[in-house]
Formats: sequence, structure tokens, C-alpha cells
Amino acid sequence: MTSDGHVLDTIKLNASDDAAALSLARVLAEKHAVELWDGLRFIQHIKPTG
Repeated sequence: MTSDGHVLDTIKLNASDDAAALSLARVLAEKHAVELWDGLRFIQHIKPTG
């Protein structure tokens, strides 16, 4: 996500559960925020780490 909240891209993650998906999503949050969704179910917003 951009700093003003627009979606840059979507990436489908294959994970066994929410915790595994969060671990994968945190790796993607180096330069941009990431929102993790399971279909229509929002899981978490992850702030950029870099």
C-alpha cells in the first residue's frame, strides 16, 4: 500500500493458518504497508519495517 492508502499490488499467499500468513506478509512489508486478507475477511494491517 502507498502512504496514502492506495493498493499497489496484490499477492496470493498460500499458508496453513493466519499465523503462517502473517509471517509471510511481514517479509513483504519492508518498504510498503501490507494488508492481509483471507478472501473478504480482514486479518491485519502491517506497517513498513524499513
